Amino acid sequence: MWKTALPEPVRGTTVDGRLGDAFFDLTAIVHSKLYEYQRQKLDSSLNLHEIEANQRRRYQMVRLAKDEQGQDIALIQFAPSGGSPDYFRNYCHRINAAGRRFPDSFPSHVEAKFIYLREAKLIGLYLRGADLSRADLSRADLSRADLRGTDLSRANLRGTDLSGADLRGTDLSRVNLRGADLRGTDLSRANLRG
Repeated sequence: MWKTALPEPVRGTTVDGRLGDAFFDLTAIVHSKLYEYQRQKLDSSLNLHEIEANQRRRYQMVRLAKDEQGQDIALIQFAPSGGSPDYFRNYCHRINAAGRRFPDSFPSHVEAKFIYLREAKLIGLYLRGADLSRADLSRADLSRADLRGTDLSRANLRGTDLSGADLRGTDLSRVNLRGADLRGTDLSRANLRG
């Protein structure tokens, strides 16, 4: 009857995973561009690390700052873990359940500048080659994570558990590592300037 075999139907898990990957990429890029644009309006001498941070929506964190005229400026960061320290790791596993992702497992090679993952449990996550520059990963658990070649420049890693993490070739320039646990961490060829 059929000259060729019928195509195999696509699993719902595959569609869900591919959409989750794409929506994450779009959301992270849009939030980072908006954050960068808003930061340009601020006085460059302003220290923004802990002015004020409030949950705006489930997946957003807002930092309030004042410009030269004393006007409030809301800097919105993408917070993919929401209010739960486990959510982002579970989200990653759900995307990876869809099967092979080019070039590696999610969230490797993502562009997620300024992302807010404070206190997130990211144990053993595969973040190889990701751009996490200026990310807030303070007090996060990145133990045993694969961060090879990741851009963590100017990230906040204060109090972060990096024990056993692979940071070979990672850009750690101007990173806040105060109180971070670096036991057993491989820092060979990592950029530690600044």
